[in-house]
Amino acid sequence: MSASHDVDIDKHVRTYITVFVSLMALTIITVAIGYLHLPIGQAVALALLIASIKGGLVASYFMHLISERKLIYAVLLSTVLLFVVLLLVPLFTVSDGTMIEHTGAAPAHTGMEHSSEPAGAESSEHPSGEQAQPPAGEAPPPAEAPPGGHN
Repeated sequence: MSASHDVDIDKHVRTYITVFVSLMALTIITVAIGYLHLPIGQAVALALLIASIKGGLVASYFMHLISERKLIYAVLLSTVLLFVVLLLVPLFTVSDGTMIEHTGAAPAHTGMEHSSEPAGAESSEHPSGEQAQPPAGEAPPPAEAPPGGHN
């Protein structure tokens, strides 16, 4: 082997070691962020930023994508566009009035519901959708066994 080939290999090994040390340092920083007791939003944003940097280092050097500029930018651009679209979807569902507010009330009966009980059977359910409570001092009725036999 020639001397220039050995120098080229040494250069690559130095690059890999530098990237590895950078990844270890970023991992330590990510763990340290957990001990800073930052507000959740800031901690998550900072952790995602560091994770993105680490992902970029791994993809660029260990996956040898650093020389694939045009393809990488096209994939990156499409990923960012899809990410932005997915972030905006909840905004449109909230702003167009389709978001259902939880009030704690039972849903209104429309008369379209079908009952699995035979006609004339008493239901333990109130019209409001809540289960009937036994009178004070009485034990609740025993649970029914599942169809087909034993528990």
